Amino acid sequence: IFSQVQIECRNILPSIDVQQIEQKKHRLSELGRAIDNLRNQRSSLEAQMREKEVLYKEKKDKLSEIRSRQYELNRKMDEIRKCKERVIDLKNQLKDRVVESDLRRNIAKCLNELLRCQAGRVQALSSLQKAAANKAFLQAKLHVFNTENEALVNQINTLLENRNSAKERVAAIKSKCETFKSKLRKKEDEMATLISKSDPRKKNSMTYQFYCDLPDNYEELKGFLNDYAARLDCMENVNSEILREHENKLQEIKAIESEIQDVLEDNQDYVAKIRTIYDSWFPTVDQVIGTINKHFSDFMRSMGYVGEVRLTRKDTYDFGSFGIEILVQYRQNVPLQALNRHVQSGGERAVAIAAFTLSMQHISHVPFRCVDEINQGMDARNERKIFDMLVDETTKTGSSQYFFVTPKLLRNLKSHKRASVHLVFNGRKIESKDAFIFVMPS
Repeated sequence: IFSQVQIECRNILPSIDVQQIEQKKHRLSELGRAIDNLRNQRSSLEAQMREKEVLYKEKKDKLSEIRSRQYELNRKMDEIRKCKERVIDLKNQLKDRVVESDLRRNIAKCLNELLRCQAGRVQALSSLQKAAANKAFLQAKLHVFNTENEALVNQINTLLENRNSAKERVAAIKSKCETFKSKLRKKEDEMATLISKSDPRKKNSMTYQFYCDLPDNYEELKGFLNDYAARLDCMENVNSEILREHENKLQEIKAIESEIQDVLEDNQDYVAKIRTIYDSWFPTVDQVIGTINKHFSDFMRSMGYVGEVRLTRKDTYDFGSFGIEILVQYRQNVPLQALNRHVQSGGERAVAIAAFTLSMQHISHVPFRCVDEINQGMDARNERKIFDMLVDETTKTGSSQYFFVTPKLLRNLKSHKRASVHLVFNGRKIESKDAFIFVMPS
C-alpha cells in the first residue's frame, strides 16, 4: 500500500516511518505469495472439477444407455409373452386332427424348402468367396505383371539411353579419327609429292637426266660430288633445309599415327574405368534411393497422399547430371508432380520435406536429431498428420532421439510414454523465477 502526501510549504517535508514502510512491503509480499498459492489451489480444484464433470458425464451417458437397453429388453419380453399367448390360443383353436396334420405337413414342407434355400445360399456364398479369392489372386498377379513390365520398360529405356550414348561416343571417336586420318593423308600426299620431285630414279623427276649422266666409277663420282659441293658452298640462295624438312615431316607423320593409337587406347581405358566405377558405385546409390523411396511412399500414403523419390540423370555415365527428384500428389485425378515452389503451397512442401527427412533416418544413424518449426505454414489437418507421424517414428525402439522445437501446438495431439514435453517460460515480462509455482494435487 503506497500513500501520497502533497507538500504544502517549501522546505518542509513530512516525517516518514521507514520501519513501518518496510513492514508494509514485507506484508504486501507475503500477501502476494498467499494470493499465488490460492490461485494455484483454485486452478487445481478447477482441474479436479473438470475431471469430475467428465466422469459424471460418462456415468450419465452410460446410465442412459443402460436404461435404454432395459426399456428395449422389457419391450422385447412383452412381445415374447404376447407371442407365447398367441401360440397357446392357436393351439387351443386347433381341435381338428385333420387340420393339425395338414398344418404340420405344410410346416415341414416350408421348413424343407427353407433348408434347401439356405443350402443354395451357402453354396452361392461359397462360390462368391472362391470368386473373390480368384479375383484377389488375379489382381495380385496383375500387380506383379505391371511391376515386372515397368521394370522391363525402365531397363529398355536405360539400354536405349546407353545405346544412344554409345553411338554419340562412337561418332565422336570416328570424327576424331577421320580428322587424324585426313591430316595423315595430307602429310602422306605432301611426302609423296616431295619424294616424287626429289627422287632422281623416276623418269618424271626433274633430275632424272642428271642422274643418268653421273659416272659409274666411285672415284669419279666422289670427285663429281666434291665439285658440286664446292659449287653449292659458293651459291648464296640455296635452300639447305629441304632434306631436314622432309625428315621432320616423316617424324610428324609417325607422331600423328602414334597419337591416334594412343587416343584410341586411352578412350578404351577411360570407358573401362567408367564402367568399373559405375558398377561399384551405382548399386549402392540405387539401393539408398530405393530405401528412401519406400519409406517416403509409406509416409505419404499414411497421410492420404502419394509420393515418390526418383533418381534422375541425363546419361548412364554422366555422373555430374545425377540428382534426386521428389514427386508428390496431393489431389485426386492429378498426376505426380515434381516438388516445386511454383506448383505446391508452402504447407504442402513442408509436408513433403518432413516425410523426406524422416525417410532419410533409415539410411543414416546419428544419436539425435533436431527439428525446428517444421509445422510452420501448415494447415491444422496436415500439422496433426505430421505430428502423429513424428510421434510414431521417433518413439520406435532403436530410433534416434529427436528435439522438436515449435512456438505453438494444436490441442489433443497424440502422445507417447517415450515422449517428453518441455515448456520454456522466459522473457522480459517474467519478473521472478517463482512466478510459475504449480501446486501438485495430493
